[in-house]
Amino acid sequence: MSLQESPQDLGGWIHYLKDKTLPVRGSVKQRLLQAVESDATTLQTLCNLIKSDPVVCLHLVRVANKLHSEKGSAVTSIEHAVHSLGFDRIQQTIEQLELIRLNAGSVSHKLFFRSTANSHHASIQVREWLKGKGNVFAEELQLAALLYGIGHWMMWLHAPLHMSLIHQKIREKDVDVVLAETDVLGCTIQQISHDLAMEWGLPELVIESLDHETSPGRDSIDLMHRRSLKDPTIDDEERRELNHLVQQKYFPVKLSNWLAITAAFGWRQKKTKQLSMIISDYLCEHTAEVVGKLHQNCATAARIYNVPGTLSHATELIMLESDLVPSYKITPKELKSVVIECPRPSVEQIRLRSRPEEQEIIRTAYAPVEIEFKNEELFKKLAVAFIKGSPKIKTQGHVLQCIHKALADGLGMRHVTLHRVHNSQMATALSSGLPKDNALASYRFDLEIPSIFKRLCDKPGYLWITPQTREKTINALPESYHSFIPESGAILMSLFDGDQPVAIVHADNRDHAIDDFHNKRTRYIYTAAGQAFKNLTTSNSMSS
Repeated sequence: MSLQESPQDLGGWIHYLKDKTLPVRGSVKQRLLQAVESDATTLQTLCNLIKSDPVVCLHLVRVANKLHSEKGSAVTSIEHAVHSLGFDRIQQTIEQLELIRLNAGSVSHKLFFRSTANSHHASIQVREWLKGKGNVFAEELQLAALLYGIGHWMMWLHAPLHMSLIHQKIREKDVDVVLAETDVLGCTIQQISHDLAMEWGLPELVIESLDHETSPGRDSIDLMHRRSLKDPTIDDEERRELNHLVQQKYFPVKLSNWLAITAAFGWRQKKTKQLSMIISDYLCEHTAEVVGKLHQNCATAARIYNVPGTLSHATELIMLESDLVPSYKITPKELKSVVIECPRPSVEQIRLRSRPEEQEIIRTAYAPVEIEFKNEELFKKLAVAFIKGSPKIKTQGHVLQCIHKALADGLGMRHVTLHRVHNSQMATALSSGLPKDNALASYRFDLEIPSIFKRLCDKPGYLWITPQTREKTINALPESYHSFIPESGAILMSLFDGDQPVAIVHADNRDHAIDDFHNKRTRYIYTAAGQAFKNLTTSNSMSS
């Protein structure tokens, strides 16, 4: 891969990362080799030393699990891996480990170690949670929690420019984490961790915990938070759903990593506090007591795994709250001396947004289109058919075709695109006002990824993006959609049939701003279409 090439999707990232190395500090390697060669060292004392470094654990588990898979079994803990390998194989593995010399000025190095510290923190949390529960899978869960974040380790070391860009989106643009990762990488880091775990033959619980299919959505997490607040409006079905989730073997693995990753953005932020309440509900203990234990566990993790030159999360706990954040931008100097061989994000990924001084130009550059209908009679005819019902409108498809016709041929919007929604996927079905080869004509997007589209599919919604609000709004849209929102603004609205989303409509006037005349009439036909769907439901129920 040349320096300018960048993987564009999950398959590309796995191909790029699967054979990359994960080095350890020289002091760690030296300490382990001295222990192995000492006659006073037992496997248990060696195991305790190995458990103090996540990267060493990963290497030994990979070797041990490969041996077990040949016999039809699997590694279930770090202790299991150590005792399976024995002194000779452990020494051989450690001798082959490559070294990394921590560069105090390297953002890539420091955040690589910070990401491994996150994983170690998660594993200590799980260990302490399960101590009092007598869980027979405690050691297996601790191992899975430790290896859950391997995608973050690899990406900060081997694709730091992409990680830096993701953090700029999250910290500076307030973009959702999953959306930021998908925009920059074409997939999520959890998916990268999952497929690397499969590629490297890691234990099954690691793979299962990382599977997106086992991850609860935002609604489920909100429901967990409501339960922690003793919300009396939670019904029996929702309680059964939560009970089923928290009883899964992988649940504490996910929960501990959510905490570790979220706390890395600040212990005092709202999401971290909500997770603390969810954990207290999971442990069936008072929130204040659990928060104290979480902080103690964080301090324990920092004491066991400490990297000079990197700020631990335990240290952040005792610092005064401030706007200061860890460095996450790769400097030109580092690009020339430390991360020379990493892939470069594409030009599309790093294009600059309009600067504040350009905002006034945006506000004044787009003259409103002439205020008149293209075909007022057609517009009114379709609106009446929506509201009063029409024998010609018999299906969802008829409603969608008519709203497109009302906006494009009646109102005269210069561009209208209709995206059908089905099985949590959004795909373009009908478009006018664009060249046939325009990328929007074949656009697809996964609605499980948090974005404005996902919110529009949670309940009926209408969003008018103006030239003044465009810059802020598009950060909540997929990056792949940014170029489809003209500087002059656009309208996005979701259509529902009953409680099910059926389509998202995009309308804009290209080089001309959408004035209040067009906005009011677009909203009117949007409301009328909602009545059309109700009429269909009534008509269908009467005919049956």
